[in-house]
Amino acid sequence: MALSAKEDFVEKIIEKIEVEKIDEGKELSNKLELKKNQLAELDRSYEQLYEDRLEGNITERNFNLMNVSISKKQDKLIEEIKVLEGDIEESFETEDNYKKFMNNISKYAKIKSLNRYILNQVIDKIYVYDKEEIDGQISQKVEIHYKFIGKLN
Repeated sequence: MALSAKEDFVEKIIEKIEVEKIDEGKELSNKLELKKNQLAELDRSYEQLYEDRLEGNITERNFNLMNVSISKKQDKLIEEIKVLEGDIEESFETEDNYKKFMNNISKYAKIKSLNRYILNQVIDKIYVYDKEEIDGQISQKVEIHYKFIGKLN
């Protein structure tokens, strides 16, 4: 398919990647924005807590308890933000993965026989399912996951 219908093949891959990338990017961006807003709210709560302590509106004991609680929540949110930012960065690598896949598949598209090296360069994993009989015909599902882009439907 990579040689005979290259345009169709490329369109199919681009469509798969774009849909996944757009959906994943939106979801990750929304989560990141939410976490950043939560962190900003905690920062404001901490400032208010500090002001309350300075003004004597809260005891030292309660200040310390709330300080520890807010700090733990802040640390957790900061870690979640770092993870989300890493995930967003990873989602942008999808386009690079597409290019790597196209380079790999183009190199091996004209091969006459398949060997272990070529399979390792292009294919990530292959699932072979049990045989099934449907309407008197025996069929067997094979699912191929390509390197860099995953499974093509």
